[in-house]
Amino acid sequence: ADSVPRLAVMYREPSLANLLDYLRQQYRDAADMQVIMPELVYQFDAFNELVEQFGRSGNPGSFHLVQKLAPLDTADVHYQLISVKRAPAFSEKLPNKAMMEDIRATIDAVDSNDGVDVRITGEIAMMHEEISSSIAGVEFAGMLSLVLLAIILGIGVRSIIVISAIFIMLFIGAMCAVVFNLMVFERFNTLSLAFVVMFFGLGVDFAVHYSLRILELMQTSRETAVVDATEDAGVALGICTLTSALAFLSFMPTDYIGLAELGVISAFGMVFAYFLSLTFIPAWFRVFRLQPPPVRQRMSSGPDFQRSLPVRSILLMALLLALAAAWYVRDMTFNYNLLSMRDQQSEAVITLRELQDNKVITNYGIAALVDPDTDLDALKQRLLALPSVADVDISSEHIPLFQSQKQQYLLPVKQQLAALGEPGQLPSMNGPLTGKAIDRFIADIEQGDYQNIFLDDDLATIEALLASLKTLKANEKWWPHLQMAVADGIVDDVDRLQRWFAAEPYTLEQLPPYIRQRLMTDDGRYLMHVMPAVDMSDSRNSSVFVNEVRSVYPGAAGMVIHEWGVGKVVMDSFREAASLSIGFIFIVLVLTFRRLSTAFLVFVPLILVTLFTLAIAKMSGLTLNMANVLVVPLIFGLGVDACIHVVHRYHHCSNLREVLFSSTTKAVLISALTTIGTFFSISFSPHYGAASIGYLLTIALSLLLVITFVVLPALLLVFEPKKPAPGGSL
Repeated sequence: ADSVPRLAVMYREPSLANLLDYLRQQYRDAADMQVIMPELVYQFDAFNELVEQFGRSGNPGSFHLVQKLAPLDTADVHYQLISVKRAPAFSEKLPNKAMMEDIRATIDAVDSNDGVDVRITGEIAMMHEEISSSIAGVEFAGMLSLVLLAIILGIGVRSIIVISAIFIMLFIGAMCAVVFNLMVFERFNTLSLAFVVMFFGLGVDFAVHYSLRILELMQTSRETAVVDATEDAGVALGICTLTSALAFLSFMPTDYIGLAELGVISAFGMVFAYFLSLTFIPAWFRVFRLQPPPVRQRMSSGPDFQRSLPVRSILLMALLLALAAAWYVRDMTFNYNLLSMRDQQSEAVITLRELQDNKVITNYGIAALVDPDTDLDALKQRLLALPSVADVDISSEHIPLFQSQKQQYLLPVKQQLAALGEPGQLPSMNGPLTGKAIDRFIADIEQGDYQNIFLDDDLATIEALLASLKTLKANEKWWPHLQMAVADGIVDDVDRLQRWFAAEPYTLEQLPPYIRQRLMTDDGRYLMHVMPAVDMSDSRNSSVFVNEVRSVYPGAAGMVIHEWGVGKVVMDSFREAASLSIGFIFIVLVLTFRRLSTAFLVFVPLILVTLFTLAIAKMSGLTLNMANVLVVPLIFGLGVDACIHVVHRYHHCSNLREVLFSSTTKAVLISALTTIGTFFSISFSPHYGAASIGYLLTIALSLLLVITFVVLPALLLVFEPKKPAPGGSL
């Protein structure tokens, strides 16, 4: 109100001389108080910038005495949030790709100022990065797995005809599996994408076992080798196909859709790989006239495994390690948080974590709708008292208090501004008057002993002002240009003030629809947002946060509660899939071997592998998550194959030595190494969930290889010993 009469002089006659007189009077008032108010600091700085800008570029730029409204933010970093919404185009291969490309093109087209960092985050951005990283991970893993397959098969098989047959069979099977999945589900998800790579590691097992058995039989009976191999290895492969398919199909009844789809495509892949192995490979061998390998001398003598192998020590050590591992993994946690599964180096995740750490905003807060008759202050205080809560934002708090009283203070200024009328015409440049105004201003500063009046911070402002005045005094030719900038700026300032002081009291209901719908519902309920005070990438913290907030206000929602609920679905699905997988496999083993004890013997290595894998995972800091939770049923579904082949061959051989020096051992070793190579390649995926699957299965299958040739033979020698033939050995 006190400033309006002074602004009126410049408004009616917008001259440089009047501006200098206005600033001079402001300076004298500050000298009397011995302090410069922040608003006056801004005006002095604006004048200094006006002079400096013209001296630097010959263009005075814009000039305003009235500071624009800006957030009261004293931090070194200021966060400005821009919310963008768009319906995803689900008909596209990557539904959010067009939106992300449009946003990035817009950002690139804007020449942002130095010190302004524009980054993208949010659920859509993270989902787009996740699916993009999954596709990139599958492409890389596919190439790496093919290289590893070629190396392992080249060393282990050493036959171009056999290796080419296996690779062609795998490509045919993979393409058929892809077509099958698209026909049934019309899409891939981040889990089922991994099967495209998994098929190479799983399908190769059938081809290797069958091919090596044919080669082995061709040494004694070339004409009937394929038939004999089908009758022998084909039966074992059929059992393995059934157990693997049942393990994968156990995912189907669960409520975890991504896991169910993976189970269906994987089961089909196993069946089709078995069918191709017994049809395509013999036909390929017939066309290219596979020659039998050189006949090798069988080892008719060797160590007596039952006497030389410390079987009881091996079993005792395995039992002790299993008990220790079971105790160690008893409290292993399941992390259902999707944020921890995403690429931690991606732009969206890094930005979200920064916003969370600085308590700006998060996808993992809790939202709720609050009735208008609720005691909002009491509710907010109860929530803030929770250890896991950092802040509570209620939309009704965005409306200023005491608006009617404030308006009474605005009305006199509004009337003063309205009385100003229209702005005056730009006067002609009055050089002598302007020069006298500059001289008076310089004299007031220099003769007023400003160095002893103001504090150090204010002193720097005054010294910069004095330098600008002296520069202006020395460059009279600048004055007409600066006067035009002053005239334009004063008109804009008064117009801005008139709009501000014309403000009327308002409620949330009177806000523009695009703002109101983000703060309240049509029936008058307010939006409440609760910010966490804990690291939300840890599901234990998320559970505490959800349970504490729900204990105060049950009607809550949000991403963190969604994931919390989905986590329960996944765990229930995991238990259901594991139970079905183990149950079905055990029934098949009992029906196949017709002995309950043999089925238990096959299960012992799988239990050991599961316990040791979980123990190693916990020691390495890895937790079960929404993706790698399927590893346990997969250990039984895939690991049982090697045990079945060894036990099946053991039952058809006269002693254990014959098993260990047969094609079965070589096939188990090669197929295990190829499968390990496949899952090892998946572990390099930037998608953390897929990478953790590859990492755990690499550990599990490596352990299985050791246990199959150490613990399983010991179990067979102790619980199913062979009677030695006369003059023979075990």
